[in-house]
Amino acid sequence: MNVELCHAGFLGGVGESVDDYDSNSVGYLWPVGSWAVNGTDDLMAVTVAVVTGGYCNVDETVVLYRRNPLQPIPQINAEPRYIHGFTPRAIAIGNAGDAGGRIVASEWVASNCTSNWNGNILRRVAGDG
Repeated sequence: MNVELCHAGFLGGVGESVDDYDSNSVGYLWPVGSWAVNGTDDLMAVTVAVVTGGYCNVDETVVLYRRNPLQPIPQINAEPRYIHGFTPRAIAIGNAGDAGGRIVASEWVASNCTSNWNGNILRRVAGDG
């Protein structure tokens, strides 16, 4: 997927230095990432980040997928609507309940190349899965 995005010209901001404030990759994507979700064998997480400002200002979305059959379930953002770019710090997912739903909790930090001293957001999303 990342190779296709690169060839289509959608990837930007990769390999820039922190001192390179003059370049502008706003609106481009960073490479798509994925990882296994701790505590579950049946889910995986995929991240997509769009550059929203100078270097390190990105806004990420996490989409959870059921592995078998491959099916997207909740998409998670730090905020319901864009105000400032956030990146995920941690995601915790509960076991499926009797009705099949799960509680998804996520921790987000404002994107700006520093630390979490600029504040964290904790989101809790009830979703199918």
